[in-house]
Amino acid sequence: MSMLRTINKETKYGKVTVGTTAVELKVGTAAIPGRTGLMVANASSDTTVLYIGTDSNVTASNGFPIKAGEHLFLNLVPGQKVYAIGSTASVDARIIEIH
Repeated sequence: MSMLRTINKETKYGKVTVGTTAVELKVGTAAIPGRTGLMVANASSDTTVLYIGTDSNVTASNGFPIKAGEHLFLNLVPGQKVYAIGSTASVDARIIEIH
């Protein structure tokens, strides 16, 4: 499924290596202020799973799974944080933050 969103000069993209401890999904040291969209892709090439949630308590048991090769677009309320944890120590997550 495709989502139409405006990409502008504030859009940021990057790679986040996610391990077995929850990390906030953001590019660099801080998320775009007021971001309203986040594309998350599991760019791993094997059977690893990326689990996402809305707080740092996300686990493999309660997080939303994104399998290797899959992606998800999230509409966000400005200021909403998104966290991820991996099924292994080094899941290759790619993200695009949209304002």
